[in-house]
Amino acid sequence: MTSAVEGAGPEEADAQGGALTGVMRALAWVPRLVGLHLGWIALVLAGGIVLGIGPAGVALVAELEERSDRPPQLQATAARVLGRFRRELVPASLAVGPFLVIGTAAALNLVLAGVGLAPGWFVPYGLGPAAVLLLWAIPAFHHAIVLRVLRPEVSIPDLWRAAAAAPVLLPVASIGWWVTIGSVLVVCAVIVPVGVLMGSGLVVAATWALLLRAWQGRIEEAAAARAAR
Repeated sequence: MTSAVEGAGPEEADAQGGALTGVMRALAWVPRLVGLHLGWIALVLAGGIVLGIGPAGVALVAELEERSDRPPQLQATAARVLGRFRRELVPASLAVGPFLVIGTAAALNLVLAGVGLAPGWFVPYGLGPAAVLLLWAIPAFHHAIVLRVLRPEVSIPDLWRAAAAAPVLLPVASIGWWVTIGSVLVVCAVIVPVGVLMGSGLVVAATWALLLRAWQGRIEEAAAARAAR
């Protein structure tokens, strides 16, 4: 590999070196994604599944935000994540609660319609609204996680309003998140070990990289606008 780069021209060598650096950075994330995946599963189970989903997401996204540029140290990382998970059991569950309930109900109705167990009126009248609610509730749920990480001092009702409006307020980030999650699902379906070893880790990383970054930009713009007044 080194001889190939040395034998190339300056521009080609730079391109090869940049590609190699990108590959190495991606490979360096593999253990972290596996750790996020296993940590998410453990925390969700520790919270009794339903009450563990929100706190697990908040704890792991917060850990990524605070220490994404540092090599993970297993014992210290586990202690920090578990401590935050315990603190977030109630507030994070409240933050994501409405979106979790609405999304679950919409998904259940779609499943029942798919297997022919929904009421007769549901297919012509309820199928579309249920699909729209599901497509809105899933990103809104993850926006609520991000907002809880960035602004823990915000009241829960205000957080609900911001997360509910987020797909409209941040359409590019929300669509980008959906496209990324769709790609993750395809990859996990085609390459099963990826889903088994790092599926939820990829979702956590996408939420951090796309939604949290978008909210940071939005918050900074609002702060700059207030300062300019």
